[in-house]
Amino acid sequence: MLSKAHNYCDYETQRSAVTNNSKIAALRAELALLADEEKKLQERLQRALPAGDLKERRRKAIYYWTVTQFLTVAAFFFSLLAFDP
Repeated sequence: MLSKAHNYCDYETQRSAVTNNSKIAALRAELALLADEEKKLQERLQRALPAGDLKERRRKAIYYWTVTQFLTVAAFFFSLLAFDP
C-alpha cells in the first residue's frame, strides 16, 4: 500500500510537471517576444530626433515674437485712441 501511494505521488508530480511545463514554455516565449519588442523600441528611441527640434523652436520663436510685436503695436494704438481728446 505504501508503494502504491508513493507511485501515485510520483505520477501526480510528473503530471503537474507536464502541465506546468507547457505554461512555462508559453511564458518564456512571450518573454522573448516582449524583450525583442523592448529592444526595438529602445533602438527607435535612440534614433528619434530630440523633442525640441531646432527648426520647430525657431518657428515658434518667430511666431511668438510676431504676436508680441502685434500686441505691442495694438496696445500703443489703443492707448493713443483712449487719450485722444
